[in-house]
Amino acid sequence: MLTYPVNVQFGITRCFKSGSVSNKDKVDDTILFKFSPKLNLQRYITVFQVIKDCSEKEDIKSVTEFGSGNFIFFHNFLQQIRCLEVINQIDTDIEKIESAIHIIAWKRYRIIDCIPRKPFKVNIFHGNVALKDYRTLNSDIVVGIELIEHLSPQEFELLPSVVFGFIKPKIVIFTTPNHDFNKLFLKQGFRHSDHKFEFSRKEFQNWTNGIVQEYSDYKAKIYGIGEPPKGEDAVGYCSQMVIFRKVSNCCTNFNQLSNVVNYNLIGSYQY
Repeated sequence: MLTYPVNVQFGITRCFKSGSVSNKDKVDDTILFKFSPKLNLQRYITVFQVIKDCSEKEDIKSVTEFGSGNFIFFHNFLQQIRCLEVINQIDTDIEKIESAIHIIAWKRYRIIDCIPRKPFKVNIFHGNVALKDYRTLNSDIVVGIELIEHLSPQEFELLPSVVFGFIKPKIVIFTTPNHDFNKLFLKQGFRHSDHKFEFSRKEFQNWTNGIVQEYSDYKAKIYGIGEPPKGEDAVGYCSQMVIFRKVSNCCTNFNQLSNVVNYNLIGSYQY
């Protein structure tokens, strides 16, 4: 499995001791190794680099992030992409949105005061990747960082038709745990109590192949994030990322779909 090239040195250190790491980096509090930087940060850095590279090669003006949660990716990374005109932040957890929405308002003044760039808008939606909404049709890139493993079977089944059949962005990026890596953790099972499943590398490849077969407008490439400890290459990387790229120029008729509304707009901020 390849790694996507980034401008940060990633590493892993064996420690063989108890310690506290972020929820996205652990199965329990006893760890055998530590990622440097932390695994969740490696994911953010990698996805950011993908978006940055795409924006330098293509006409990218809008990004939709599903599972945006408390807006960490926007706050620390996404707002740095200066060509963006629209950023949609979408999450199913209304309490999490409402508790963190002040970040968007606060960031607005930081960006206006410190970063010269073209104006852009951030839309905050309470919504679900399994539901269609015409306000996502402007999306050049769709992102789901550690999202799919939290979906119910019904939501997971509907995701491809929404993202690839309805939104039809130029680029789609998903990251998800590699279940093969879990054998290195002291505690077996899923990494988080809310995970409905975790793909092995083969299962992830099969899912990716199925999407490309059904939606032939796209091609895909899989990368690894979070290298294994020395001597454990057989388990692969801790997280896996797929980048889908649209290879045709078919367009969506916005006028015919303007009545498709399933998300609740919580706030819209002009920067």
